[in-house]
Amino acid sequence: MKVIHICSYYYGSKLYQNLFSRLSKKNETIVFAPHSYAADVSPFNQDYLIKAACFKARDRLFFYKKYNKVYKAFAQMNLDADILHAHTVFSNGYIAYKHYLKTGTPYIVTVRNTDINTFFKRIIYLRKLGIQILNHAEKIVFLSEAYKTRLLDMYIPTNKKSAIEAKSVVIPNGIDAYWLADTNTHIKRDLRKLKLVFVGEVNKNKNVKTIVKLIEMELKSKFDVSLQIVGRCNNKALLKLIVEKPYIIYHGKQDKEYIKTLYKDCDIFIMPSISETFGLVYAEAMSQGIPVIYSKGEGFDQQFPDGVVGYGVNCYSIEQMAECINKIMADYNAMSQRCATLSKRYDWDKITDTYEDLFFSIKNKTV
Repeated sequence: MKVIHICSYYYGSKLYQNLFSRLSKKNETIVFAPHSYAADVSPFNQDYLIKAACFKARDRLFFYKKYNKVYKAFAQMNLDADILHAHTVFSNGYIAYKHYLKTGTPYIVTVRNTDINTFFKRIIYLRKLGIQILNHAEKIVFLSEAYKTRLLDMYIPTNKKSAIEAKSVVIPNGIDAYWLADTNTHIKRDLRKLKLVFVGEVNKNKNVKTIVKLIEMELKSKFDVSLQIVGRCNNKALLKLIVEKPYIIYHGKQDKEYIKTLYKDCDIFIMPSISETFGLVYAEAMSQGIPVIYSKGEGFDQQFPDGVVGYGVNCYSIEQMAECINKIMADYNAMSQRCATLSKRYDWDKITDTYEDLFFSIKNKTV
């Protein structure tokens, strides 16, 4: 079986390399990764990768101009495949959809944060196109139930909902094997001490200001609380805010070995992002026995029922965050154990097998 993956974000995220390197061992895998003429993609030389320089950086302002150029480059390669997998609805799905109209090659699409929070939400003139892409896809992959629910409820016409839902599946991202090779659990004895940890880029979307408000207005009176922050911060105002707080220790950007060691001395992972496709850091923290606070309606929400490995919260409600932290502390040791055990669902090998089953189900249907 031959599968061509259309993935314009390949160069920006290691998760794609984790997925494609495993898939390439199971079937004939080609990754078509378009990029601008100016982009330096020289570090990427995987055997399965086709690098395609086919547009100018300024073309991003004009959707059809840019992606018609991308499709032209794709079509000129005369690549045959049993299935196409577009790794976003709009940027990549448009290419798969055009190729389907021309050749009849079946395709699947993955719905990501940019599809929902940028294209469907803000670029209204493209919504009809997005629905057409979904309507003609053989399968639609969501990273979480939360994103599936949001897309169906907010952007899919009533007369198309049942058909689109029927071919929708939820397959999460995986985490690096490094985290699962040595899982950990915590035993909490001193319930007065609370060590929070945040790992991610420190920006407006990650909502660090709200965590500061939570600590100062809800937690300081109840706990001896501290907050460890790991991640790059290019926002001078945010950086000034966090370095001035005596209860915050800012570590800057660090590698996974440093973070894993830090997790051993932390209690709860908190990142109430305003928007989030999935959030690998939640699953990584879980692998080290750390319960997680995440945002309701975003990518990690509904991976598990509330109270199993943590809680989903309104990203602006410090009262709700404080309440959920109290619930975690009341069930801490058992929850830590569940986190470590359930983190194994994010094993890339298991996720790859799920994709393989999906591909074969489509191939068998079209034979």
